[in-house]
Amino acid sequence: MTLRILLRSTILIGTLVLLGYAMKALNLENYINEESVDAYIRSKGIAGQLFFIGIASILASIGFPRQIISFLAGYGFGLELGFFIALISCVLGCIISFNFARFVCREWVQTKFLDRLGKADSFFIANTFSTTLMIRLMPVGSNVITNFLAGVSGARGTSFFSGSALGYVPQTIIFVMLGSGFNIETEIRIGLSIFLFILSFLLGIFLFRRYKNN
Repeated sequence: MTLRILLRSTILIGTLVLLGYAMKALNLENYINEESVDAYIRSKGIAGQLFFIGIASILASIGFPRQIISFLAGYGFGLELGFFIALISCVLGCIISFNFARFVCREWVQTKFLDRLGKADSFFIANTFSTTLMIRLMPVGSNVITNFLAGVSGARGTSFFSGSALGYVPQTIIFVMLGSGFNIETEIRIGLSIFLFILSFLLGIFLFRRYKNN
């Protein structure tokens, strides 16, 4: 199980690395570069940033990979600003899908899957923050399904959102670094991204084993 998770996650990072080199080899930076971002987003100032956040948060709420959102934010906005924009987008996406499940789907799920809802309650309610943090640190799994299950359960929204935000941080940094690394042509950030990825993976495994023991 652990080896499979690591393999799938390594493939994801490798795909993004190859994508970056392909962009350079095919001169796609002539079409997707800082000048293009300036024209359509940066030149709009805060309005352009809000536009990106709005689109990205909607995509995140319906299951678009937050790793790709972070990669694109890093490529478009650089490391520092890209990190905050990506994190805000992913957390807003989490809030949207959680509340959709809570206020639109929960009653229907209660009538159809009461037994399974009880399992979701027992999983999330006891230690919502730490359970959510553990799930978010794992490099695989469906973000939107986690949001939906938490939404239909009795989990506290504030604990779920804060655990998600903190758990998003390592992978957000990693993929923003990968995106911004291609922008400024530095191999150091790519290597550091891979190191942080492995570190967050090991931390997720540690929390998972601790959760099982308890």
